[in-house]
Amino acid sequence: MTPQTATYTELIERLTPEATLTLHGVTWETYEELLESVGEAPALRISYNEGVMQIMTVSFEHEYFAEVIERLVDLWSSLWL
Repeated sequence: MTPQTATYTELIERLTPEATLTLHGVTWETYEELLESVGEAPALRISYNEGVMQIMTVSFEHEYFAEVIERLVDLWSSLWL
């Protein structure tokens, strides 16, 4: 892990729920390293576009409703098979 990726990881750990952090001048390699270092974090969204990386945290409530909607769609689609 590069020092820059470690710094981004520290920033992510300090983010509060429903926070957004936008970073400019980030390389694709750094983005991929960060994704690898944080792993599958359910309440974390990281996106990248032309050097701009956006890190968003979502609340427990958001994740709960996302899961409820996912289950409803699964149930509805299974009724039509």
